[in-house]
Amino acid sequence: MSTRSTVSERFLAEVICRRLSGKGAARVLIGGLGFGYTLREMLDRTNALVQVEVVELLPEVIDWNRRYLADFNGSVLENKRVTVHCDDVWKVLAGAGSNTYDAILMDVDNGAMPLVQSQNRRLYGMRGLYRVALVLVERGYVAYWSASPDFSFSRRLAKAGFLVEEIPVRAHERARRSAHVVYLARATGTKSAP
Repeated sequence: MSTRSTVSERFLAEVICRRLSGKGAARVLIGGLGFGYTLREMLDRTNALVQVEVVELLPEVIDWNRRYLADFNGSVLENKRVTVHCDDVWKVLAGAGSNTYDAILMDVDNGAMPLVQSQNRRLYGMRGLYRVALVLVERGYVAYWSASPDFSFSRRLAKAGFLVEEIPVRAHERARRSAHVVYLARATGTKSAP
């Protein structure tokens, strides 16, 4: 995480916001707060009817955003459209009902591989992908930030019933080529579990 290289974190929100454009009310879940740039971009690009839930596992990260990062991200956690959960995104997804979210943005690790925290494997496995499909509205979107391309993850998304697009994205404004990837997946209405 960095306050200088924020292109791919902001792009994660931008790609979803393009899909929500023209939609009235919407409910969005962001897994992973980081330095708040994805959330800031989401708030800047959507209307007042879009409600955003942020799930962050580490209370320290939430505290940093409130105490030290407000000058960088515009005090995003104080926005009335934002609800913050200090929790495991896996548990929040498990507790959500079917058809709860119009969009989900996931930036909880380096992507499906390599993982910083082994427990996040479940989010990128078939069980996690089916769980995401269940809580998304029909034709809802999920976007996953990834440090690098992962063909096997793209295949798992497709197997879970998503239409998948792999979008290369630069790490910073002056980068000559893309380093990271955003996997954009649209739910097709499949609500089964493995």
